[in-house]
Amino acid sequence: MNAKSTYEFELTLEKKWRKTTWLIPTISLVTASGLIFLIGCCLYWFEQGHWWTVILAGLLAHSFFIVGVHDAAHKAITRTKLDRWILNISAGLLLLPFFGEAFRNSHLIHHGNSNSEHD
Repeated sequence: MNAKSTYEFELTLEKKWRKTTWLIPTISLVTASGLIFLIGCCLYWFEQGHWWTVILAGLLAHSFFIVGVHDAAHKAITRTKLDRWILNISAGLLLLPFFGEAFRNSHLIHHGNSNSEHD
């Protein structure tokens, strides 16, 4: 498949899916919810001592950003003003400190050296 035929295929598929108005918003919501759940799982594993889950959580957060924030910013989910709500809620969820307690512990160590040569 060349680029033009791929693009035409995607347009045809989107038009077909848009005929069922709830399909794309439902897929987006389920996908975003699954990504948030997996980020929560990463938090649990991080608390169990698996530091590497921070990398996985970052990749999941990026995916959530694309599904929730980026697509809503382009009005590609509902094609209505509801996309602005989805955008703001998704952005708010990304800014919540999922690793707040874990970050707090290491950040307090940083503040133990405040205004010293090791700061």
